[in-house]
Amino acid sequence: MENLIELLGKAEFILATEEEKYAYNNNPQIISRFKELDERIKELPDLNEISIGDYYSRYAHCHWNNEKDDCIEEISDYIKSGETVSSSIILGFIVAWVNSEIRHPKVEELVKHTMKHDLLKYPLTTTVNDYVNLSRKKPNHRPTKHPIHYLDTLMTYFEIRTVNGTGNRLGISNKSVREHLTKLVGVDEDFGILIDEQFKYYTAIQKAYFKWLAHKEKNSIDLIGDK
Repeated sequence: MENLIELLGKAEFILATEEEKYAYNNNPQIISRFKELDERIKELPDLNEISIGDYYSRYAHCHWNNEKDDCIEEISDYIKSGETVSSSIILGFIVAWVNSEIRHPKVEELVKHTMKHDLLKYPLTTTVNDYVNLSRKKPNHRPTKHPIHYLDTLMTYFEIRTVNGTGNRLGISNKSVREHLTKLVGVDEDFGILIDEQFKYYTAIQKAYFKWLAHKEKNSIDLIGDK
């Protein structure tokens, strides 16, 4: 679901009206928060010096204490995916277990799964900046799109409710529609959940849809031209 969450977050800014942008940028609370953030940034460790083992384990430990059930679900999803470790939070759980900061059967299962399938790509002593640079490199033969490029597909599907209708409206193939929606929810989920009112992100999608619709009617152009 990471792509869907990222898309919805980005869409909130893209679809904001000029009035909303002005109100946001001039909100005293927002300004205060940025000032606080600026002060906190000054206290952050040097990412060229601190290792991923030290840095991400702190993050995971805090997340575990505040949202344990979500953490367990995230770990389960990762194990089912069979992917190598690229998520910082997953890496953090592994390190937190190694450091005896978290002891739980699901985290132990995560560690065993990772070790058994040799999914840890870089040493835990790798600095954070080096890790980010290494893990973000993409093979030349596998270009990827930012999730926001699937906004029109998601919004049109949410409106029309069928793959065929979405493809016809956007002038793309049904295969492309399925690929876009699958990339948003992940291969382990049926993209039909995107229009299921019980889906936990349904309200967020609906909110984005109404903003998207107003933006389209006002501008009469495609929001994201790259299909």
